[in-house]
Amino acid sequence: MLAPLTRITEAVRKAEHGSLPHGIGMTGRQDYFWEISDRFDAMLEQLESHVAEQQSFAANASHELRTPLAIS
Repeated sequence: MLAPLTRITEAVRKAEHGSLPHGIGMTGRQDYFWEISDRFDAMLEQLESHVAEQQSFAANASHELRTPLAIS
């Protein structure tokens, strides 16, 4: 009965330390633990997407700041 809660807790600990790609991926009966697991995995996917967007923006901004403006 506590195995799903242990999996959820472990995934939360990993995410807390910055390891976002580790979702829970709970299978089996669709109960409260499954619902929490599913929502947590969806949240991690959104966070990963936002982090990737921020990294892309930072890389692009850095490139633009290093590139001199062309004056015509």
